[in-house]
Amino acid sequence: MKINLKYIIAGAVAAVIIAGTVTCAVFSAINMNNIRNVQASIDLAQKKAEEEETAEEDPEYVKIDDIYEIKPTNKISDAYISGDQTGLTDDEKATLEEASKVIDEVVKDNMTLYEKEKALYDWVTTNISNDFEGMTAKPQQLAEPGTVLASKKGVCVGFATTYKLLVNMIGIECMVMHDFEKSHSWDLLKLDDGCWYICDCYMGVSSKWSNFNMNQDYALSSHNFDASKYPVANGYKYFPAFADKKDIYKAEDIIKLMAEYIDAKGEYMSVCMKKTDKSKMQLDYIISNIITRLNMEPEYIDYNVANIEVEGVEYTLAVLNRGTYSEFKALDEYTTARYDRLITHQFGEAEEEGDDDFDDSEPVG
Repeated sequence: MKINLKYIIAGAVAAVIIAGTVTCAVFSAINMNNIRNVQASIDLAQKKAEEEETAEEDPEYVKIDDIYEIKPTNKISDAYISGDQTGLTDDEKATLEEASKVIDEVVKDNMTLYEKEKALYDWVTTNISNDFEGMTAKPQQLAEPGTVLASKKGVCVGFATTYKLLVNMIGIECMVMHDFEKSHSWDLLKLDDGCWYICDCYMGVSSKWSNFNMNQDYALSSHNFDASKYPVANGYKYFPAFADKKDIYKAEDIIKLMAEYIDAKGEYMSVCMKKTDKSKMQLDYIISNIITRLNMEPEYIDYNVANIEVEGVEYTLAVLNRGTYSEFKALDEYTTARYDRLITHQFGEAEEEGDDDFDDSEPVG
């Protein structure tokens, strides 16, 4: 059979063209993937650079363990003060609306600046609840004032940023503080006496007045932070635990005061004495022993004892807060039975007490 040369040449050319097309397509796909990867790397690097630049430009922007971003809210508070919302995003406008409702509700024109601040602290610690599930489910949303105000739930960062926004809106200078590991956040604010005070709204949910307008000495007894990074919280005029203190001259004097406080069902009480080398240990021992003798359920008493210095004088200050345990709801019998079946299927029957090989007739030791 005679084969036409032109058909052979045409076939060869066609094969080369097809091979070239396939090769180009493969290389094109590879190149496109490479381009996408390079672009993604560029975008990530650009985002990181922008975050670092933002952090340098605005010290209020803080990133915490790649979980939370503390975003500046100055635009929102400035818009409230000026009445001009130009430049706010829709989310910022929604946050401004929620925050304005709170201020309209609790802040009155005839209040002093301290009374306004106290009213906002009271509102936050009363109306916002700690959201433990949110720490893993939706941490960033519950760290932002808009979500916290709308949902009435927050993580500690959310409490701090929300309170900061509210007090900024009434003209109080405020910044968010963090502990050494950035695992907890709270606020540092400046009042009209020119002094700084520390507020922890998150801890204030359970121990309200122990965590309101603390001075630095007292705050350091319960909070770990690098004091060199922040203005010194040297105020005491607006620190209720010190301003409302009951003075005693020896530690045992607190026994009668605690009996009166418990009988009166007071919300909080602060007791103060001149510092000695044993005063803190003495007050701590007496208070803890009284509390262990009480049967107050569902209530409880939380307390803190700290050595502080005010105008060159050293004191030991004890602050007691009355609280109420959250209502405990037991699981229903159907649910517990179902869980028990599932656990037994996976891990076997629970070992009955006394079913081990221990022979209690043998001497121990």
